[in-house]
Formats: sequence, C-alpha cells, structure tokens
Amino acid sequence: MEDGNLEAVKTFLYRLSNEGIYYEQDDLRIHLTSVLAQIRRFMLKYKLHEKAVIEQNYRQLFHLIIEHPIFYTILNGIISFTQTLIELAREARIEKRADYVELAIEVIDQQFKDSALSLPFVAHKLGISPNYLSTIFSKKQGLPFKRYLQQVRIHHATKMLLETDFAISEIAHLNGFDDPNYFIKLFKQQIGITPNRYRKN
Repeated sequence: MEDGNLEAVKTFLYRLSNEGIYYEQDDLRIHLTSVLAQIRRFMLKYKLHEKAVIEQNYRQLFHLIIEHPIFYTILNGIISFTQTLIELAREARIEKRADYVELAIEVIDQQFKDSALSLPFVAHKLGISPNYLSTIFSKKQGLPFKRYLQQVRIHHATKMLLETDFAISEIAHLNGFDDPNYFIKLFKQQIGITPNRYRKN
C-alpha cells in the first residue's frame, strides 16, 4: 500500500483463495480482520480516518468481513477500499498532509538492519526533500535522524546481546553497522559500557 502497488495487494489477497486450500471460516475471518488492522494503520498515518465517508466505509468493510457469507465479495470489498485509500494517500503526500515523521520512523523500523539506510534514502521514498525531512524530524523527535537511527540499532543490538550467542561483530552487522569497532564505540557512548561487558553483566 505504501508503494501504491494495488496489484501486489490483489496478489496477496487472492493467494488466500487458491484452489485446493481449505480454510475454516472463522480462521479466515480472523486473518482478514488482521489485514484490516494493517489497513487501519495506513489510514491513521495519512489521517484518512478524519474523512467521515472513509471512516464509514471502513466500518462497513469490517462488518462485511465478519458477516458476509461469500468470500469473493469480501475480497472485492477490501480491494476496492484499498484502491481508494492508495489514491487518497497519494493526494495527501502531494498536499503534504501526511505525517512524514511517523512514516520515516516506520521505514527505520522496517529497514534499520540495512547499513545503507540513510536520511536521503527515506526522504526519496517519501517523496520529500532531505532538508525538509531533517528539519521536521529533529523538531518532532528532539534529535537528528541519524542519532535516532543509531538508537534504534543499538536498542535491537542490546536485545541480541542478551538473547543470542552471536559474536559482537555479527550482532553489529545484523543491526546495520558495517564496522564492528564503530558499533562498539557507539554502544559504549550510548549505554555506558562495551557490548561484551553488557552481555556479561
């Protein structure tokens, strides 16, 4: 949805209706309500829930999933609603009504393991200038984009230090740090001790 790829959404949904696969009705409805929850998140990011008609359509879709006996009718309802949301989100981006900081944070949460992740990359993905993203990100989060990204990576690294037996260098690479020495230095700056000492403690 974020990429405006309706065909990918259709492919995902139609995969549920492949011949030869049988689903319990209740299980299928539960799965579709979890899909609807993701659609809801998308709506909130672009403030589409503030449109009365869209909110009403969302509630109607929820009841369709819960109550309608025909699976294809439900799928078509989801696809039609998703298409509308994608178009409205595209307009919101153009009008800069979207919460770009929240969108940037979502990209970070999804791709922090990629050492190539950067502010210019995220800005390009969101369709805004790096300078604009840098300004609004620092203003809303109280710290620069780069430092926020580092904190996310260090946070995930601390969990891996406690929950796995991976080497320090491997944990560094798995959390977006190409240079293990830089990871150790940054970890000590933020946590106060080295990763090795943190694990032992």
